Amino acid sequence: MNSLRGRMHNPLLHVIFAVSIVVCSVASFSCRSEAGRIVSIPVTSIVLYPGDAISNAVLVMRKMRSRKLGAMPVIRDPSQLRGRVALRTILPGRPIFLNSVGIPDVIKQGSLVVVQFKVGTLAISSRANALQSGRTGDMITLRNIETGRVISGRVGADKIVRVDGQ
Repeated sequence: MNSLRGRMHNPLLHVIFAVSIVVCSVASFSCRSEAGRIVSIPVTSIVLYPGDAISNAVLVMRKMRSRKLGAMPVIRDPSQLRGRVALRTILPGRPIFLNSVGIPDVIKQGSLVVVQFKVGTLAISSRANALQSGRTGDMITLRNIETGRVISGRVGADKIVRVDGQ
């Protein structure tokens, strides 16, 4: 019992306890002030469906409490939407999630594209039907028009699909 009483009256424990109370109260105050803060985020004024381009004409700024947004991965700046398309249905007046928007497809499924095969100084170009849509850097499958053979290649920004020599 004496050893327990000695620990209870240790001045160092009182200091540590007092410091922990101050730290906790400051942390909770900053959390409360952050949660009550009002932020403006971009939202759409109309329903956007997958594949629809996002333009400034359909965006409006909406004020929301940061507590309501929390740590949700939403678009917080309209510049993040420049040149993007909807990947999922985006409802008007709702926060736009990061995974709801993406880069538009460079090549659409069913379109006729140029395929380039290059090995060293040898370069062969042909035409093929895209069996998949793809963005710059994506691997897609195509059907060669002349042979009917299915091939795969990487989409370039110039809308040319490059096939590696194997």
